[in-house]
Amino acid sequence: MATERAAVIWSLEEPERRVLAALAVLRVMAGGQLARLLAPEGIGRLVAADLLRGGARPERFAPTPWGERLGLFLRGVAPVRRPALATAALPHALAVAEAYTGLEEARRAGKVPNVDWLGPAEAGRLLGVRGERGPRLWPDAAFFPRPDVPVFLEVDRGKVTLGTLRAKLFDYDEGLGRHPGGWLAFLVERPGRARSVRGLVVGWGHPAAVLEGPEELVRFAAGLA
Repeated sequence: MATERAAVIWSLEEPERRVLAALAVLRVMAGGQLARLLAPEGIGRLVAADLLRGGARPERFAPTPWGERLGLFLRGVAPVRRPALATAALPHALAVAEAYTGLEEARRAGKVPNVDWLGPAEAGRLLGVRGERGPRLWPDAAFFPRPDVPVFLEVDRGKVTLGTLRAKLFDYDEGLGRHPGGWLAFLVERPGRARSVRGLVVGWGHPAAVLEGPEELVRFAAGLA
């Protein structure tokens, strides 16, 4: 297995490297999402080399410890210990993965020239809102439709109160003050929730977007590029 894994690592193509690097911070992708980014033989090779965990027709894929380690290496990030992804957190994690998948598809199609996706810890360090033990605010992700334009992403499934989101805006106010030209984007699932979130950011002092679905996210990113 070690020899086979080493052979696969040396022969990885760019799409496979990008997927492993993304999965190191996404932690999970639906089978359909992964199939939009990799050919079946590429997925099969990564599974056979014990870099991805999945079966013949899996509902979702996750990196193995080896795959996560390689993905973090490709990102230039040291491995860290973190708890397993809880079952209750899977719908949110898959919604974040859908946002990434749509943007990566758009990049490959030439609609968005850049993505440079950051996971929560990376995005939190970039935002720079500090607490006693590190970043106090961890966005769900950040990405760069242009190298000089960071977009901090909150995937909102309507599970937290508007009061909680309002409190987050105070922290984002501090962080975005360090990033002229940066944006806060809320990706929401329901029109009613979108109206409520828009009400929170009306008149806010930083650029903000409330987007209804991954397709709107892609159009938004393309407009910034």
